[in-house]
Amino acid sequence: MKLKAKVLFCEYFLAIYMLSQCFFSNYVPPYLAFLGFFMLTIIKHHVEGVRANFIFFIFAEILLLTTHRLFFHLAAFTLLYITLAKFPVYEFPAPTGKYRVGYRRFHLNPQVSGAVYYPTNEITQDVNYGENTEGWQRFADITIFYSNVRKSKHAPRAVYKLIFSVLDHQYLGVNLNSKPVKNEKGNPVIIFSHGLAGNIHAHSVQCNEWASHGFVVFSVDHPESIPVPVQSLEEYDEYTRLRAVQLVDRKNTSLQLLDFIHNQKKIQHLFEDSEMTFNYKKVILAGHSFGGATACETAYQDERVTGGLLLFDPWLAPCSEQVYTTPLNKPVLLLRSETFDKSERFKLEPWKFIQAHEKGQGLVVSGYFRGSTHHSSSDLMLHLPREFVMFKMFKSMNTLGEQLLSHRTLAQIFLDSIVNEDDTTKEKSLKTHVLSRYREHLQKTSRPDILEVDDILLSKN
Repeated sequence: MKLKAKVLFCEYFLAIYMLSQCFFSNYVPPYLAFLGFFMLTIIKHHVEGVRANFIFFIFAEILLLTTHRLFFHLAAFTLLYITLAKFPVYEFPAPTGKYRVGYRRFHLNPQVSGAVYYPTNEITQDVNYGENTEGWQRFADITIFYSNVRKSKHAPRAVYKLIFSVLDHQYLGVNLNSKPVKNEKGNPVIIFSHGLAGNIHAHSVQCNEWASHGFVVFSVDHPESIPVPVQSLEEYDEYTRLRAVQLVDRKNTSLQLLDFIHNQKKIQHLFEDSEMTFNYKKVILAGHSFGGATACETAYQDERVTGGLLLFDPWLAPCSEQVYTTPLNKPVLLLRSETFDKSERFKLEPWKFIQAHEKGQGLVVSGYFRGSTHHSSSDLMLHLPREFVMFKMFKSMNTLGEQLLSHRTLAQIFLDSIVNEDDTTKEKSLKTHVLSRYREHLQKTSRPDILEVDDILLSKN
């Protein structure tokens, strides 16, 4: 899948202005040229935000202002080319469902809020991606924390604020406070939990896709302390114990959200008395990383989780023992990443979970996409792709679109199979049905099959 790059007009205008300095340098004093550069920078920051590529603008401007030699002007042109061509910002892939996507905010209590994505036919105001998410603060917290325990260097917090300012000028592709589509049978429900240092918008591509297919998706925020008192990664057991304490709070938040969903008065108030009804037989929990552990713990605690689990590269180490030993007897899609799968530390718990739940019933679909990383299902990569490759959170920009689309496609087929269960699904088993539909989709769209299913891996071993 080829992603569509956005045109950041301020960046192009700034580059044109800088190139013009080569032709008018004899007429414009350097201080006036720099003043123009400074003013355009302020405008860009307010209109589009600033990213890591801005350092190349600065170096190019220094070269243009301090010398008139052709070699240095060519070097400045090269820097501008790198800035514009190698640091793209991508648009959200359009959802594939028949509905537009509505969006509202809700509050569970004074400390915890969230967003709900749902099917609509109305077009209203879009929503800012970075609004009220603490995105840069949490990314700075986790980067600085892991740098400290690894005894490595990190940038000042102000740098992360500057880089992430671009998120304040991106949009979700939703329709704020639009009227929901009425579903006589009731809409299936998904509760999504983000990972450590994530936020309610970090998987909006996935949430938009599910809502466009008729799901009501509650993305709940988990405010928590990201730094914990460990001195190195060798203290992994202690680190896991401290996160397990936080997992209890996360689980309680999810349980509170289940109460909220089953309170018809609160739902009617949230949707402004629109006729929104839920199919309580199809309540599914989803999550990424630490959010996957949150989904698992909640599913074991509350029987109102009736539909199953959808887990993106779950970190299950903090989970209680029952998660690894007691079958849930519900559909599960567990997609690890290739980077986690190659780590003995992170691979162990998901494999224990799979072995406990796959008892020949065909209810567990598990595996990973070749080339995937821990953040392949997240849409943060769309906004800062080159930066995340530099941070070693993604392997290559060339595979970003295929990874994101593969996660989205398989997840949607899994969800459709749960909601639209029929005789064919029962005859084949859920697992066989999902994988068959997925590969049929790949053939129709002429896309490569990069999915490694765990059955294949087990047979190889």
